[in-house]
Amino acid sequence: MQITGSRTTSFAAPYAKVSTRMRWEGKDEVVLTQPDQLTLIPRPAVARPPVSVARMTVMASAVAGLLPFMGATAVKADPIADLINFTLKDSQPASPKVNYLVIHDIQSVDLHKDPLKLGYRGEPIARLQKGLSLLYPLKVTGTFDTDTQAVVKQFQKENDLPQSGEVGRFTYGQLWNKLFWEKNLPLDLNGPEFYRNAPKHVRLEADLGRQQVRLINADTGQTYKAYPFSSGSEEFPTPKMDFKITHVDEKPTWNPPPSSWARNAKPVGPGPKNPLGPVRMRLNGSAVLFHGVPRHEWSGIGKQAESHGCMRMLPFDAWELHKLVPVGTQGTVR
Repeated sequence: MQITGSRTTSFAAPYAKVSTRMRWEGKDEVVLTQPDQLTLIPRPAVARPPVSVARMTVMASAVAGLLPFMGATAVKADPIADLINFTLKDSQPASPKVNYLVIHDIQSVDLHKDPLKLGYRGEPIARLQKGLSLLYPLKVTGTFDTDTQAVVKQFQKENDLPQSGEVGRFTYGQLWNKLFWEKNLPLDLNGPEFYRNAPKHVRLEADLGRQQVRLINADTGQTYKAYPFSSGSEEFPTPKMDFKITHVDEKPTWNPPPSSWARNAKPVGPGPKNPLGPVRMRLNGSAVLFHGVPRHEWSGIGKQAESHGCMRMLPFDAWELHKLVPVGTQGTVR
């Protein structure tokens, strides 16, 4: 067990000042978000050996070390605050409950599996905060703190999203869209190493059953990353085929195809309501595409086939994929 402290100072009885930061073996740590609450804690005025604050801190840290294995999260982890606020009978009243965060370091993200949330720390969080700071006053700290959570909730409220305070794929998709179309900024949570480490020779494998396309290292056969999509419906199925990406167009204009479902439709220029989203990748010079979609078509992506033959992707996924697959990239739809 390792404990690190800041502002750890001993005072004459009956008071002692406790650490505002604790760390256990591993990368996570407990940070007290309001250390001023812990300035002075009375020692118990009873005729028995006093319980030292240091021992209580060790107990709190030990309990904290078990939290990740118990599946606890920052907002649910009460033992630390309960221990620090502990007082024996006949002692002075307990101090107010302590606010704290359980910090979890991250290097990469997959918003389809795990949203960004309170307590996460790392370069992806700093990049998220930089994007949010273009819309709201927010300090870039690299830690998903309570200020970041409040800004996320405000953004969700203003954009008719569930106010969870977490950044999942739909909240991030709306933020990405807003910055891309209003400020010409394609927000990216990946660091430069993500693209430096990407395989130089790639191929794509689109699985209609899983509604997923995998970016595969053509030299090793290993998957570098997978993206969900929504393929053609039963009425307009996506054809199974081998393909080559023949064209890539950023900010395309959508022109109605010669099909019954597009009768009376008009062209749509670049923007958040464009049916093609921020980019399209054409396969074999045909009408079959990988492309982004506007927000009202996001819910079915990765879950059900509902397009008119193309493979629809979330806008930030389509943009990232097009940066990784040059024209000429080969693949299979199966």
